[in-house]
Amino acid sequence: GEDPEIRRVALNALGDRAGTVVVMDPKSGRVYTVVNQDWGLRRGFKPCSTIKLVSALAGLNEKVIDPVQTVNIGTSSFSLDLTDSLAFSNNGYFQRVGGQVGFEKMMEYARKFGLGRPTGINHHFESPGRLPVFKEGYAVNHMSSHGDDIEVTALQLANMASAIANGGQVLVPHLPRTPEENVKFKREVKATLDIPQDHLRRVIPGMVGAVSY
Repeated sequence: GEDPEIRRVALNALGDRAGTVVVMDPKSGRVYTVVNQDWGLRRGFKPCSTIKLVSALAGLNEKVIDPVQTVNIGTSSFSLDLTDSLAFSNNGYFQRVGGQVGFEKMMEYARKFGLGRPTGINHHFESPGRLPVFKEGYAVNHMSSHGDDIEVTALQLANMASAIANGGQVLVPHLPRTPEENVKFKREVKATLDIPQDHLRRVIPGMVGAVSY
């Protein structure tokens, strides 16, 4: 049931590196391919800088971030706005944001995007990932830029990116196992985010910039 051409492109992109690729339609939830299902669905990994998307949207929604205002970074002589901070994956910017948002709110937004729980994909033994129970002080800041003590699957990240791209709907991913399943496939919305469309759109240029840079 996977799309053979998309799978071929994904395999070529991964090359001889150990890893996984998940390709998902952000509007429908259909998963076109998962290269290495064990790593893509069944094992959690530290999200590293991808957690900055959660930090960014938490910061926007909690009015910690003014999206067009530049912020001085540490003791350095330069400043960055939200888009550049995402594009260049600046740790200092998101550590500052996470510290101001606070641990409980950060976890609240992580859960909104489905982190720490199964996506509900139609495959067995999906990993739910893991969210930390408690952090305080600078540990919250560092978690907000590096994803410390958080585990996510590549599928959860694809689902989170899809929710940002489609305007705030967290979908139930579906990976067809046969051509017949493709025909019967129906879009299923798991949750609708209470995050303004403008905030979701604000992070997309930074996501594009991260790929470009």
